[in-house]
Amino acid sequence: MDLQNKLVIIGLGSNEEPLKHLRQALLKLRQQSNLKIKKVSRIYESDAQTPIGANDSWNKKYLNAAVLIEVFEFEPFLLLKQLKRIEKEIGRTESESWAPRKIDLDILFADQYKLETETLNIPHKLFFERAFAYLPAQEVNSNLGQMIFKNSYDTKLSSYVWPELAAIMNMTPDSFSDGGQILDKAFFLKQARIHLLDGADYLDVGAESTRPGASIIESVVEIERLKIAFDAIKILKSEGHQFKVSLDSRNYETIQKITDQFQVDLINDVSGLGDLRILKLIKEKNMKAVCMHSLTVPADKKITLPIHINPAHEILNWWNQKNELFNQFHINQEHIFFDPGFGFGKTIEQNQYLIKNLDEMNQIKSSFFLGYSRKSFLNANNENWDQKTAVITKNINLSFGQILRLHNIAINKKALKEKNEL
Repeated sequence: MDLQNKLVIIGLGSNEEPLKHLRQALLKLRQQSNLKIKKVSRIYESDAQTPIGANDSWNKKYLNAAVLIEVFEFEPFLLLKQLKRIEKEIGRTESESWAPRKIDLDILFADQYKLETETLNIPHKLFFERAFAYLPAQEVNSNLGQMIFKNSYDTKLSSYVWPELAAIMNMTPDSFSDGGQILDKAFFLKQARIHLLDGADYLDVGAESTRPGASIIESVVEIERLKIAFDAIKILKSEGHQFKVSLDSRNYETIQKITDQFQVDLINDVSGLGDLRILKLIKEKNMKAVCMHSLTVPADKKITLPIHINPAHEILNWWNQKNELFNQFHINQEHIFFDPGFGFGKTIEQNQYLIKNLDEMNQIKSSFFLGYSRKSFLNANNENWDQKTAVITKNINLSFGQILRLHNIAINKKALKEKNEL
């Protein structure tokens, strides 16, 4: 049989640590070599479906979403088997009907395709009856049309969004857009509380500017600035704020000193983990880290990738070499995040190409950490750079954005909740 590529809608659902497991499922779907994610719906919330007499603990709200995928050489039963394997990898086990579950992955719909068997029906048997399945599916395929549901299960748009959001906290006098704003503990606390209230999952704290023309500072200066920030973070933690901390540094001495004294969840190294001592430290402390593509640090607009090549292909080659290094150090690759390095060693056109064509780096299976906020390739000014950043956020393929590094959390979270038409 000559199998063809097919556009298919996959439904995702969970009511057991639901946001965590939806994010895991989306990443695992992107990592499959036989499919490409074209579009991701927003996250919806609905009442649990429970039978009469069910345990009260089963009555947990569900989070639901839909993903439009292109399946290469589509064979429905092989795809079903693949989805069941992903469910198992995430931790789903056999349970009673209607019991809470970590993840549901269902084939909801396939373009110009129908199937009716005992084990699989396409469209899904209840697809046109369940608002929590149909509404997110309609987002990724507007041709489905409107439906009226007898029982909507109180389905509504969730307050949750797909990516984790990292708020930029620059303890520097000369960063590009916010230099000199956050240099003392009181102002750090004020800004951090705003970011956390707006929905930040991380505070990304750095003390060395990497903008074009920035001066290189001694590690001792960087450490002193960071200590101010981390002392403030202790206060925020004591106040009950729940968040993670990303340390934005490329200097081994700084990373070693700060991680010895403070809790750090993620190392954000703009130099691409080029210092082997940092790799050893990551391995020894079992830390997670961001590996960013860059040609120079600080950035130098005169040094860029060749203009005649596809920048995505060049970055893929670089990443494959990095992967060999990570393997040599026996680093868990789930602990390494990939950052394409917008603004570092790319022309304006190359940056714009990369942000629009993240799917060309689909071979990279790591989580994506994206830092495009207020970058010069947006062609913005002081009045509209947050708005232009939010336009990118709204239109990005969210399967390629596990963490977004942002200056303005509120405006970008709002953008993530807005409907994006095909």
